[in-house]
Amino acid sequence: FTPEEEIAKFKGITPQGWTVLVRLYTKPKKSANGLYIPDIVHDEQQYKNCTGLVVAKSKGAYQDPRYKETGHWCEVGDWVIFPRHAGYKIQYNGIPVFVLPEDAINVVTDFPEMVLR
Repeated sequence: FTPEEEIAKFKGITPQGWTVLVRLYTKPKKSANGLYIPDIVHDEQQYKNCTGLVVAKSKGAYQDPRYKETGHWCEVGDWVIFPRHAGYKIQYNGIPVFVLPEDAINVVTDFPEMVLR
């Protein structure tokens, strides 16, 4: 999927406070060799991963003066890595997402598929 397509799917949900909404990265259902990965394996993987696409930020995210020197840690459209137990997991329209505190983002990456857990 493209980041733009995914971000558009989340126009109806607005994080509040100092939070970031992250759509979990899920591996394709088909392997590079053309083999299909069973749904049960695919479903289990989605919540084990700690990598995702930032699809929304609250108005308060990164507005605290402590971010004056560092700036925003991430922007909508960034692929990020975060601790597995940060925030909480939900499904929005059947899509797995995390609602994370702004300071839970640890890394921004250009290659989410290369991050292994």
